[in-house]
Amino acid sequence: MLYQWKIINLTPSIQVLWTAYGTHYESEYFEDPLRFNPSWFEVPVQPYAYLPFGGGPRQCAGYQLAKLNILILIHFVVTQYEWSLVNPQEPIAVDPLPFPSQGMPIRISPKLS
Repeated sequence: MLYQWKIINLTPSIQVLWTAYGTHYESEYFEDPLRFNPSWFEVPVQPYAYLPFGGGPRQCAGYQLAKLNILILIHFVVTQYEWSLVNPQEPIAVDPLPFPSQGMPIRISPKLS
């Protein structure tokens, strides 16, 4: 049996790895996905394009409250603290997903303004 998806032919023996990471960084759903932009979520996101709390009938019941709490925390941390990378040239490893090879240590200090 042969299934066709876009231009890729799939047979039952082929393994497919789908990750939320891949969908979260898809420019089809998020303009300039590598840039931090909390305003993406001011309008409803296409279903299953962003899945930090699962999806469908088993989606986390606390999703909206968690989203509000995270936005408040991010605002506070970004406005009250200075952030810098300990190793700005740290290489990115891929296995099979990209991740910082040294864990991306950061230095956080209160803003002095």
